[in-house]
Amino acid sequence: MRVIAGKFKGKILKEFELQTTRPTADLVRGALFNVIGFNIENASFLDLFSGTGAVGIEALSRSAGKCFFVDANKDAIKLINKNLQSIDANNYEIYFEDYKLVLKKFSLNNYLFDIIFLDPPYATNLAEDAIKIILNNNLLNKNGMIVWEHDSSKLNYIKTTFKNVKTKKYGKKYLTFISV
Repeated sequence: MRVIAGKFKGKILKEFELQTTRPTADLVRGALFNVIGFNIENASFLDLFSGTGAVGIEALSRSAGKCFFVDANKDAIKLINKNLQSIDANNYEIYFEDYKLVLKKFSLNNYLFDIIFLDPPYATNLAEDAIKIILNNNLLNKNGMIVWEHDSSKLNYIKTTFKNVKTKKYGKKYLTFISV
């Protein structure tokens, strides 16, 4: 796994094998940032359920203003720290905590994000719950967006819950872009 573009392009990132973690593939990360485009520049980026941190590091590489990494898995946090040590960046924060608690802290401290990336384990409803919390607590800046990586089992939920979303398929994975 590597950083695909930007100032850290080509930097090799460490991976791990956890049953609950499957890093976002280079193809999907590339597609994600192609859609986001220049909106990443100086953006406040939240990588929720960070895993290896590859998506957030890609955001930093492409000039995000600041990235927030959140994961409740101790091994993931160790790996995120190792991967961040391999790049020359200091505009990030790492949270080793449950997503609900972190989102609540962000809300209480009036944090706002331009882009929130969600990639929890597919066989859970963690993303659906996180999206409700994000929207109910107004954690997105004006013109902000949530990007959700998921499988086909979530398509019906998306269709019946959201209007004006864009969903794109990449192999067996999907990216859904939710704007508010």
